[in-house]
Amino acid sequence: MCLVILAALYVIGKEDAIRAVRDRGELIALSLAQTGQYGLVSGNGASLERSIRRLVASDPSIESITLTDAGSHTVASVGVGDRPDSLVFVKDVRADVFTIDLLDNSAASRQGRESTTREGRIIGQVTVRMTSDTINQEWFRRVALFAGVVFLGTCLSLFAGLALAKRLLDPLREAMGALREIRQDRYEVRLPVRVGDEIGELQAAINEMAQGLSARGEELRALVDQRTADLQEA
Repeated sequence: MCLVILAALYVIGKEDAIRAVRDRGELIALSLAQTGQYGLVSGNGASLERSIRRLVASDPSIESITLTDAGSHTVASVGVGDRPDSLVFVKDVRADVFTIDLLDNSAASRQGRESTTREGRIIGQVTVRMTSDTINQEWFRRVALFAGVVFLGTCLSLFAGLALAKRLLDPLREAMGALREIRQDRYEVRLPVRVGDEIGELQAAINEMAQGLSARGEELRALVDQRTADLQEA
């Protein structure tokens, strides 16, 4: 049962890890597509690469990030990721176009209109490659730790059960031995009484039974001796 539970936890955790990586990859690609406009327009690829390098260093699930211009020329690239099982996220980098009319200086126009932007032409593309290996490894370590705790708890429970069984079996063996002695008309047996539990009550009952049978036997022997003496006198 423990193995089944651990296997289910690992499968569920792996699916959650992949889902988390997908969400993170989408967010990273979208953020870079929005923040990479200035670098592509200004041609400041060094600044973009420094930012991307810091981002890759801070997140071990990122394999690589590549930013290309409209001509598919690499502007910034950090990391290596060409594995077939990598999760790839691609977003177009577009130049935002402001719709505000800079030539209209009227007060009504300034108060009644707000500057808005819309997506313009594609000026580049960002490609983010993600892997779920690091999250899977962390989840595997957690499952292994949980398995170790479960195994340790099982061992402790087993040892505790054996100790409890021994504690119960030893008095029961003594009680069975006393009953065998009583069955063979040996009523001198006395068991140590454990106070406060059912085993103690059983031991006390066996002692009382042995004492009662011993007293009854003495009475019977005395009665037989008296009858024998009476018959001899008669």
